[in-house]
Amino acid sequence: MFVKFLATKDNNALHVKNVIRIHVSTVNVRSFVLIEIMDQYSKFVTRKLARYYGVIMDIFRDQHLSFDPDCAQIRASPMAADANKRLISARGDKFEIIGKKIINLRDRLITPFERSLYVLVKDELRLDSRSFRVPVYGYKLRCELLFSLCRYMTHVDALNMMTHLETLEDPSFNINLLAAGIPRVIYEQIAVNFSKIEGFIQRAQKQYLPTLEVELRLLQLGLKQVADKVGRDTRVDLFDTFERIENLSSEHKVAIGSHLGTAVTFKNILWAGGRNLMTPEKLMDSFAIEMRHFEGYKLGSFDVCLRGHPMSRTAWKNCLECGSGAKRPLVKEEQNGEKHIYNDKFLEVIRSMRASHVSSQISSEE
Repeated sequence: MFVKFLATKDNNALHVKNVIRIHVSTVNVRSFVLIEIMDQYSKFVTRKLARYYGVIMDIFRDQHLSFDPDCAQIRASPMAADANKRLISARGDKFEIIGKKIINLRDRLITPFERSLYVLVKDELRLDSRSFRVPVYGYKLRCELLFSLCRYMTHVDALNMMTHLETLEDPSFNINLLAAGIPRVIYEQIAVNFSKIEGFIQRAQKQYLPTLEVELRLLQLGLKQVADKVGRDTRVDLFDTFERIENLSSEHKVAIGSHLGTAVTFKNILWAGGRNLMTPEKLMDSFAIEMRHFEGYKLGSFDVCLRGHPMSRTAWKNCLECGSGAKRPLVKEEQNGEKHIYNDKFLEVIRSMRASHVSSQISSEE
């Protein structure tokens, strides 16, 4: 309820901070209320990301099924030039729409919430790391991964369409011009995509998010295939990339082991100098494993792993980002010897207080 409330209101940093402050002032145990808020936030975001990934999969399947029918509609005639352009452009529109939703989630909820939470804990509540640990969130990077995946899928579909166009005979050369224009557009966009992916990989390393780093590197390899197809030099060191993926997969078998097969497929294709694109299904299936776990997030067992990443203890045996186990307590026990903050009766009381206050706050806002 709390995160849905945030998602339907004016989600700027000030509003998120004010809502959190209202909850914290309701009870004396500030740290516990923050945990409740972060628990609901994590559930909302992880399930939203999983849902968006499912939409991307659905679009990909629909495009695969509609590819031959759409190709059949292309006409080698000057009169059909505009219709041909619209048809090809429309195939990428669905990915564009879901991409905008992903960026909207990042900008209107994830970024302001996490920034406000950090400022609130450090500057206003003055909770130091010994009494309360702010989780190391990777949700913004996951948004970047899914958005970049949309771009990759759009490029692959456009290149497949280009291959079909090149087989058609058109005395007016309109089809030839259309086919020649596709790699030019991708050529310009791929440089921007690569620059961003490299930055995302560095951020994943800094936050110690090995699963995300490997997934970003796999996507980078997919984009390299696209870049090679249009003649764009990406200067990716394949040896270092594959060595890094293999080392991380070996070190974090629980979290990353399933990605190693995808990396080997890329390795065989790229090192053999193959010009054919690896089928996107392989990459999508590799990402799907974690997304299915995200969808299973359960409330009431929020914790952080040994590396500080948020996790649901009852839903996940290990952290999805690094494979390590939970590190309890998230909040340090009180020095006066009171019962631990995870006491079940205590949780029930605080949850009822929080739920009552959220309901009254939503009514007043509406």
